[in-house]
Amino acid sequence: NERFVREVAGFPVPVIAGIGHEKDVPLAALAADAMVSTPTAAAHCIGSSWDEAFERVRAFTAIIDKVETHLERAAERMSMLWNEITDAFQEAAENIHRQLASAERTALLNDPLRQLHLGYSITRRDGRIIKNSGGLKLGEVLETQFEAGRIRSRVQ
Repeated sequence: NERFVREVAGFPVPVIAGIGHEKDVPLAALAADAMVSTPTAAAHCIGSSWDEAFERVRAFTAIIDKVETHLERAAERMSMLWNEITDAFQEAAENIHRQLASAERTALLNDPLRQLHLGYSITRRDGRIIKNSGGLKLGEVLETQFEAGRIRSRVQ
């Protein structure tokens, strides 16, 4: 039947033709997507393709499980590394804070203005601090700085 053959050829779902043990090949079998010799062979063909499909699904499921396991392990390692990085950063920040505090104490203890506050003075000749009297000459003008004020004097 020509109409039947056209329906088989245009059918949107794959068609397996297993018409029978005939020696002639029916036109519907030629129009089908696959042709087997008997209805039993057609059932076997369909069954084996489902078995293959189930096997592929099992294989893909195993792959997905492996990927999930790898992703979970990677997430755990990332979390561990993140914790190590934040701990190291915090330790470095605390170390820097301690060093800055120490440097601040050192700067405060060595501040010349602190020395002036303790009663010491700083004497300069031409803007340079005088550390001993050995190089002074008679008549040179010196400037002495105190905590509150300055005086000018002459070497005699």
